[in-house]
Amino acid sequence: MFLHNIGEGHAELTLFYERTIGEETRFYFEEYVHTHLQRRAITESIQRRRIFVCPECGTSLDDLSVIRRRERGFDWMTCGVCDSKVSMLDKEERLTPKRQSVVQEMDRSADAQRDLSAAASKLQGKIATGDFDVFLCHNGKNKPRVKEIGEKLKEQGILPWLDEWELRPGFSWQRLLEKQIRRIKSVAVFVGKDGIGPWQQKEIEGFLIKFANRNCPVIPVLLPDAPRKPRLPIFLESMTWVDFRGQDPDPMQRLIWGITGERERFG
Repeated sequence: MFLHNIGEGHAELTLFYERTIGEETRFYFEEYVHTHLQRRAITESIQRRRIFVCPECGTSLDDLSVIRRRERGFDWMTCGVCDSKVSMLDKEERLTPKRQSVVQEMDRSADAQRDLSAAASKLQGKIATGDFDVFLCHNGKNKPRVKEIGEKLKEQGILPWLDEWELRPGFSWQRLLEKQIRRIKSVAVFVGKDGIGPWQQKEIEGFLIKFANRNCPVIPVLLPDAPRKPRLPIFLESMTWVDFRGQDPDPMQRLIWGITGERERFG
């Protein structure tokens, strides 16, 4: 690709291909670029010019000649240099049955990659400043599952505090834990088949005090192996929980909503 800046607010983007690139691949990429530009540019400011080139000698066909030939119903033209037959088929018409789904998928994939990159950048900033979004309060027996959820939160730019990731060996873990309880923005309390752990109970009590003072969200999270009727501490029973025992509604989306307050964070 080559971008030529014509003037303030105006530019020309030219796409080039190697001879080995197939016609269908070229078309899908061109449509993806065009669709992407249309989504982000001022309405009706995009002008598209199709250039037909002789495959033998590389000579470009004259635009006016192409228009006049197509108006007469021809889909080919003879190259004025080497006399080769140059196709003027409209690739849009030829590939329409598959075009929309392929281009849309390319666009979705690019958007998803952009979102991941933005989330990774945001996460690095939070790590540098110690700006944790949620404390992962859990029974040690559930740590593998909790770590898995923590990694998925990171992918969304949400920084979780987990003892295994943050407690430095050789220091009092109670003191570090109390420090985080005073600063944390929200807490997710995980409950599995083994119920609430002893230290988990103390963590919950500390967060409830902060919750009362700062309106800090305390989110009960039922893990996939939690019993059908989980036994929750009485002070958690009134909280709206997130249930990973099912997929509808999406439990990860609901957890992110509880942490960030952003209901349509993704999906």
